[in-house]
Amino acid sequence: MAVSLPPPILPQPQHLWLEVFLQPPPCLRHHRLKRLKGQVPGKLVVAKQKKVKAEPKDLPDSNTNSQSQIQDHMVVQKKKRDRFKGTTEAEVLTRVLPDHIREDLDILIVGINPGLTAAYVQHHYAGPGNHFWKCLYLSGMIPEPMNALQDAELLNYGIGFTNIVARTTRGSADLTRKEIFEGGEILKQKMLKYLPKIALFNGKGIYEVFCGHKKFHFGLQPEPFPGCPNTVSTL
Repeated sequence: MAVSLPPPILPQPQHLWLEVFLQPPPCLRHHRLKRLKGQVPGKLVVAKQKKVKAEPKDLPDSNTNSQSQIQDHMVVQKKKRDRFKGTTEAEVLTRVLPDHIREDLDILIVGINPGLTAAYVQHHYAGPGNHFWKCLYLSGMIPEPMNALQDAELLNYGIGFTNIVARTTRGSADLTRKEIFEGGEILKQKMLKYLPKIALFNGKGIYEVFCGHKKFHFGLQPEPFPGCPNTVSTL
């Protein structure tokens, strides 16, 4: 009777390369698991995937143009204020502000020269934010509040207006020394002609320009007006 023998057991080859692709758990998603030669069977090694840098996408020119259009739209252009209602500044600079003066005044208020606003409206101390008229009333020199449009009416209270220099400028810094010297001589002639009791220089800086020094105090000055007996005061 023939006896059937089991199939021979063939030797298993050693040192085999095994690659096992397993479904990774959520924490190891997108990783490949390998069993490498010479490693302990069953030990898994995580092979990290290489990071590929994304190439920057070229923006179309339309985006750049759109951005520049947005920036241009955001620029706010300041609207120029028409200070002189259609009259140019060059025309205002040619205007001369008239004096308000007569004989036997109690006070002649002396300024340095007309500013743009005063020359435009043709009234003394008419600049925006000028506190001259409020201070004049609070000092008790006039019995009621007044404004620049009423400057000629101050003659009724014995008060007049004049300037050292007649030329209109944006500021007193635009005046030349020659203009100031010649204006001072004209002011002396006015004082001798109209003989006001007090020459009141409206501002310390104005009297400094006229007298040529800074050694004085506010209020009545110890010396009379040069060349005539009038009293000098500064405020």
